Amino acid sequence: MGIFGLVFFVIGLGIWYFIGYGAGNLPFVDGYIDMPLIDLSDPDEAWIIWLQYLMGGGFALLGAFFMLLQVRINYVKNAVQPRIMKHGVEAQARITLISGSPFMTVNHQPTSYIIEYAYRDANGNTHVSQVTEPVEKVARSGFKVNTIVTIKYLPDNPEKSVILFPDLTPRPPDLM
Repeated sequence: MGIFGLVFFVIGLGIWYFIGYGAGNLPFVDGYIDMPLIDLSDPDEAWIIWLQYLMGGGFALLGAFFMLLQVRINYVKNAVQPRIMKHGVEAQARITLISGSPFMTVNHQPTSYIIEYAYRDANGNTHVSQVTEPVEKVARSGFKVNTIVTIKYLPDNPEKSVILFPDLTPRPPDLM
């Protein structure tokens, strides 16, 4: 969502810049674009400028909205996770799905996996959650479908949970 917001915002600002530069005579390496200027006093031509302002402003506002929405999503995600780690209850979960994220790919390969897992809370209620994690982290952890993993969830809101990944940091060999 943040990438979409940035793209829309830049397009909107580009349209505004184009209009602010007089709808023509933009500098380029080989010279200028030769476009006739729009006469704002002519009612037959003035609507074109308003249309461009509305398009540019619309794109910029939509882009700003998407970027702020992504900031809000990241804030909520980053605010809940430390609370789960501090006050959460450990449980066992079974991975039910590992799927490459279709939104982020490099050379047609996913850069992250969507992991879906099911677990039971202390009351016996079953919950299903999803997380998106980098491909390397999932591959190094050896997670596959039907793998049992340890999670933590909030006792007051069992829908909020995190997977506790094993510590995969390389350790120097014991020389003593």
